[in-house]
Order: sequence, then C-alpha cells, then structure tokens
Amino acid sequence: MNFGVNFCFDGGRFIVAGASSGMGKSITEEIVRGGGSVLALARNKAHLSCLFDKCGDQIFTEAVDVRNAESLVDIIQQFVSLKGKIHGCVYTAGVSAVTPLKNFSDDTAHEIMEINYWGFINLMRIVNRKKYSEAGCSNVVIASVAGHTGEAGSFAYSASKAAIMNSVRTFAKEIYKRGNRINSISPGFVNTKLSSGFVEEKGFSEKTIEKHLLGIGECFDVSGLALFLLSDSAKWITGQDFVVDGGYLVSD
Repeated sequence: MNFGVNFCFDGGRFIVAGASSGMGKSITEEIVRGGGSVLALARNKAHLSCLFDKCGDQIFTEAVDVRNAESLVDIIQQFVSLKGKIHGCVYTAGVSAVTPLKNFSDDTAHEIMEINYWGFINLMRIVNRKKYSEAGCSNVVIASVAGHTGEAGSFAYSASKAAIMNSVRTFAKEIYKRGNRINSISPGFVNTKLSSGFVEEKGFSEKTIEKHLLGIGECFDVSGLALFLLSDSAKWITGQDFVVDGGYLVSD
C-alpha cells in the first residue's frame, strides 16, 4: 500500500546539483512531476541527456564541475534570465573513496573535500544572492550519517559531511533576513551507484548492513524529505540536520 505525498511545485524554479543519478535524479524527477522547472547540473553529459529525454521541457541541463564557481555563475545567470529567480536549490553532488590514515591518496582526499564541501559552498554563495533567488528560497544539501559517526577508513568523506552540517547551521543565521532557509539530510546507506562503488572498494560487513534496522535505503526514502523541505510546508524550518538512516545511528 502506498501513502506517498505529492507536492505541488507549479511555477517553481529549482536547481539540483548532482542531478544525473542517485538521489539527485530522484529529486529532480519528483520536482518535475510536481510541476516545477529544474536546472539540472552534473558532470555526466550522457546521463543528463537521458534525464532531459525523460522529463521534457521542464528541465534544463548543464554539464558543469561544481568546483568551477565562474561556470556556475554563468549557467545560473542564463537560467534566471530565461525562467526567473530560483525558489529552491538541492545539492546532492558528491564522491566517496577509502582514505585510511596510514595509506591514502592526497589527490583523492582533496577531491572529496572539493566536490562534497567546496562545491556546496560555491553554489550556496551564488544561489542566495538577491539577484538569483526569490525571497524564501529553500536550500537542501545531502550530508551523511558518516558526518555524525566518523566512519573508519573514510576520514575525508566523513569530514566533508560534518563540515556541511556545521556550515548549514552557520548559513541559516546569515540568509534568514529574506526568509531564505537551509537544511541538511543525513542518509544512512542508500542503494546508489556511488554507494555501490564505495562498497566494492571498502567492503561492507554483514554487521554494518544489519545495523540498518529497517534495511538498506532507496533513493525515494530520502527524496520525499527533500521535497518537503523545499516546499512551503517547511517554511519555519532552518539550520537543521535530518537523519534518514533506517535506524543505523540508534542500533548500537
């Protein structure tokens, strides 16, 4: 039995970074289904093309590296000029890799921080300017339970997510004057291409899987909360982190 909630985003304009796969793709499709328009950002042109074919003229795709702030500004300026100011922004872009203290790649560790954290900072600095966003713009960023626990062998990934959560609390105190808000979501293990690749590299024990009391999550287990936080129903919520982890953190 399905008791899913449908959100109405008619006339709304949104940005989703990391839209070509996983949670970003799921959130993008749900916004479009609710009547909104989406500027979908990702690095993979082929995946973005598939998303465009599925979502039609309510979606605008741009291949971009979130670390390139100048390119982000140009793309967002073009979208705003064409469609109007932004009502909401979702940051799901991210990478993960094993970074054990005794043996890790500097390049890999820095890439994780640059994409997971600094790309998020780049987008927030742009979107929350008055000339690009409507008053009351809602920002949602995907963090992780790893930011709460500090997963062994994953210091860079865990640190990037913890940094996101702390920045969310800080930014909430800076963007509120126009009614803008920002929140993060910390999922447990969700079945995506990113997480699957990480499992192959690091290996997940049965014990780790069992700690998810309600089982491993799917993208739609997280996207519904993101849609709620984007909606006007959440207009009195800001600076918070919401854990959606199937019971992972309470299982110890």
